[in-house]
Amino acid sequence: MLSCLQRALRDTTSLVAPSALSRTTALATGMIAGALLFPSGQVQAQQIWNGAGSDFNTGVNWTPGTVPGVGNVAVFAGSTANNNLGTSLNTSLGGITYSAGASPYTITLGDNLQLFGNVANNSSATQVIDVGGKAIFFYAAANSGTNVTYNLAAGGEIQFRGSSVGGLSRFTLGALSRIGIFETANAVALGSLSGSGLIENVAPGATTLAIGGLNETSTFSGQISSGGGGGALGIEKVGSGTLILTGTNTYTGGTTISAGTLQIGNGGISGSIAGNVTNNASLVFNRVDNLTFSGVISGSGTLTKMGAGTLALSVGNTYSGGTSLTGGTLAIASGTSLGSGPLQMSAATTFRTLGNLTVNNPVSLAGGTATIDTDAFDLGLGGVISGIGTLTKTGTGTLTLSGVNTYSGATWIQDGTLRMGGAGVLSNQTAVQISAGATFDLNGLTQSVGSLSGTGDVLLSGATLRAGNSNTDTTFSGTISGAGSLLKDGTGTLTLNGANSHTGVTQVLGGRLVVDGSVASPVIVMPGATLAGSGSVGITTVDGTLSPGNSPGTLTINGNLVMGVASTYVAEVQGAAADRVNVTGTASLAGTLRLVPLGGAYTFNSAYTLLSATGGLGGTSFSPVDTAGPFGDGVTTSIAYTATDVLLTLTPKPLVPIVDPAAPAPARPRLGVGRPANAYAVAAAIDGAVANGGDPSALFGVYNLPAAAIPAAVNSLSGEVHTAAPAMANTAADRFLGTLLDGAGAGRLSGAAGGPGGTAGFTADLPSKQDLPSKQNLPSKQDGPGRSTFDPARFSLWGATFGSTGRSDGDRIVGSANRNLSDGHAAVGADIRLGSNTVVGAAVAGGQSRASLSGGLGKAEADVFQAGIYGRTTLGSVNLAAALGYARLETDTTRAISALGLTGVTASYATQAWSGRIEASLPVIAWSGITLSPLAAFQAVRASSPAAVERDVMGATAGMLTLAKRTDMTSRSELGLRLDASLLAGAMPVTGFVRAAWAHYYQRDADLTASLNGLPGALFGVTGARPDRNAALLAAGADVKLSQSGSLGMRVDSELSDNTRRLGGTAQLRVSF
Repeated sequence: MLSCLQRALRDTTSLVAPSALSRTTALATGMIAGALLFPSGQVQAQQIWNGAGSDFNTGVNWTPGTVPGVGNVAVFAGSTANNNLGTSLNTSLGGITYSAGASPYTITLGDNLQLFGNVANNSSATQVIDVGGKAIFFYAAANSGTNVTYNLAAGGEIQFRGSSVGGLSRFTLGALSRIGIFETANAVALGSLSGSGLIENVAPGATTLAIGGLNETSTFSGQISSGGGGGALGIEKVGSGTLILTGTNTYTGGTTISAGTLQIGNGGISGSIAGNVTNNASLVFNRVDNLTFSGVISGSGTLTKMGAGTLALSVGNTYSGGTSLTGGTLAIASGTSLGSGPLQMSAATTFRTLGNLTVNNPVSLAGGTATIDTDAFDLGLGGVISGIGTLTKTGTGTLTLSGVNTYSGATWIQDGTLRMGGAGVLSNQTAVQISAGATFDLNGLTQSVGSLSGTGDVLLSGATLRAGNSNTDTTFSGTISGAGSLLKDGTGTLTLNGANSHTGVTQVLGGRLVVDGSVASPVIVMPGATLAGSGSVGITTVDGTLSPGNSPGTLTINGNLVMGVASTYVAEVQGAAADRVNVTGTASLAGTLRLVPLGGAYTFNSAYTLLSATGGLGGTSFSPVDTAGPFGDGVTTSIAYTATDVLLTLTPKPLVPIVDPAAPAPARPRLGVGRPANAYAVAAAIDGAVANGGDPSALFGVYNLPAAAIPAAVNSLSGEVHTAAPAMANTAADRFLGTLLDGAGAGRLSGAAGGPGGTAGFTADLPSKQDLPSKQNLPSKQDGPGRSTFDPARFSLWGATFGSTGRSDGDRIVGSANRNLSDGHAAVGADIRLGSNTVVGAAVAGGQSRASLSGGLGKAEADVFQAGIYGRTTLGSVNLAAALGYARLETDTTRAISALGLTGVTASYATQAWSGRIEASLPVIAWSGITLSPLAAFQAVRASSPAAVERDVMGATAGMLTLAKRTDMTSRSELGLRLDASLLAGAMPVTGFVRAAWAHYYQRDADLTASLNGLPGALFGVTGARPDRNAALLAAGADVKLSQSGSLGMRVDSELSDNTRRLGGTAQLRVSF
């Protein structure tokens, strides 16, 4: 005992500052005396803390009244007034005990503390000893206690001496603090370790530091070192918690992981262990930088690599628990670096070899993409790769797979070579992608894959590659070379764009093989499979489908072609091009020829070559020939054979039998046909031009339709919209003539009035307000119609607005469309009275007309200018009136031909119209301001349109028309009655009228002659909508005398018949002087 204390005195002196040497010497002397008074094995007296004060070294704070010393145990029980206490002197104790019911206590050291006995925490509370910058010395077999926390600050220290063993205590080290192991040969236990200080073995003998017995997770960023005493220090991780080491550790006694987790680094760039590791639990590396570990890892535990950095294992290991790669890169320098357990790779991780190695560990993929990087070395993997995820090969070296792998993801060869070390080592569902410069080497071993894609190379080396089991569509633009065969399987499409030189057979078992590059080997197409593309292949035998081109295109066969009896040759035809097979040898034909129309501008009567064989056809042919989707019910297909070629010719069917199935052949347009005459006329014109050698290819869009749609398409070629020009001219002239001869407006009374374009006779002006104080001054029956008791004004100026809207139905037999027409105009005029009963005048008008045809056959618009002269007079009791007019319509038409894909077919031309009207009325009853007059009128309009040529906004010529010069006449007579009345509305004279007449049309021209620009000789005539022969004309109006010289008149007009409905209106303001 005395020698122990002497050593304590010596070592304590070495730990304290020179200023504290006298205190240390006195403490050591007391320790020696205490040891002599209380020899080993003697029960030590207990001093109980009563908490009267907070100074540990004051007697009144203890019971029974003395400060415990080296021979006493300081006892803390229950709770006192001062649970936070501190020492003020160097203190030596025989031990510290916390009773079972003790509350949490905190002891802060003001000076050093020597413990010759245990710290026993019998309570459930965590007890704290704040060492601060002082020191605690554990002697003999002293235990640091369970659930006791030691906090060390800068300069603070804990020494384990003699046979002290530490305990299940927490040790938190601040910067520049230390735990030192002196003399003891026992393993020192640290229940939990955290902080940033230093732990070292100062003793000359080897010892072990057991950390983690409290089963907690903690981080220690300080250093663990074997120190300068010469003895090795080993680390043992115990307990179920995690110890994280982030410092640079230099201990030399090795590492043992008995329980829980030992983690090196915490996601940063620091943390290490030294020496070999016996791992029977969990070893984790978690750094974002690169770290090389050169120790041997053994045991039954696991290794986990976390963090973005690279962990390099530089030696062979024997641990058996397996390796989990959850982040960054794991590199190995030995084939046994992974021990004997499996390797699990998480998404976005990399496994790298640092040499030419063979690794037999199984590998499991845990989703995402896992990378195996061979760098510039060769790596052999003999274990099975399983799990879910994509396996990516990088590095210029070679990766050889020998296990029968079952992982379900894709296989991506980015760099170097992936070599097969056995037959079927890849899953037959894996999607193999080969990047440019990379190689997939089958090494002479048969392999099935789900799909093949990329731009790299496939080296068969005598093997058979079967691709397509996943039934997906992929493109491979690399090359397949070497002795061996390619089998295309599954329902998907494999497109080969490269120059493939493999010498075995290429067999299409299922789906579609598209060769847009080249295949030098013979090709066999099995039933249900398809060979397609625009490249070249070797000798070809087809029992399935041959579909050359890419809608469309040409496939070259370098050798002979044999089409089996159950085979199908699919030829797509689009516009002027068609699929084609060029055979450099002979072609033996059989099976079905299937034509597939794809639309476009087809060519009539010009042969499409579907197959050409340099060595000839040998008299063979396809049978049957069918069509997948029609070229149209207006097209006939014919197949012809020469000695070397198979030819397709498209010919137009006559359109007349389709438009009018009852029509005889050859047919001519005829009157009274039961089918639409317009479409019939166009169809007959086209058929006639074709019969005379014309090429209707530009009209293929019409022929390409179902039979039920062809009549409407043919009718859309008619240009019927141009018949709207004379109709607009007739309506504009009709309304203008009616405005010139409006007998109800402008202060005139009685006479006959026209319909929507009809006119009225004229009477004298009404008397003024001053001249007509009562209705006695109105004209009497004896005065006769048209007489006045005053002299009328001689001159008048007037302005009017007029317009109309209406619809004319088409004729079912003619096939004309319904036409909607509306117009609006403004006019000004002047007239002069030449006598008591005669007025003459002139007027001009401007406006616009619009017309549209049903069925999308087009629209027409015109800016309209009109000028006219008129006059009126009376001969006895008969009122006479007449007017002449001129109109010019700047007409623009727009129409679409949907069958030809045209939406902007336009034409512009000027239509000129001359018009005239004469009318008479005879008042037969005149009583009390009411006059009844029978009337008669005749009106005619002559509209002339020049020749014109249509244009398409996109420059197309198909379907465009050349319009012939034309003149259209419209004439009619009118017979009817008119009733006029006059009255006073307040102080203003008002006149009004109603009118009803029967109109009979003598001429109703609405004809058009045109020819198709792109088809010489296709001349035809069509007819537009026309008014009925007989119609009812109804009108009503009123005139208000606003002043002695001014009046306002308004009227409405309508024309009604079975097929025509039109409503017009006029408002006129007149000033006389």
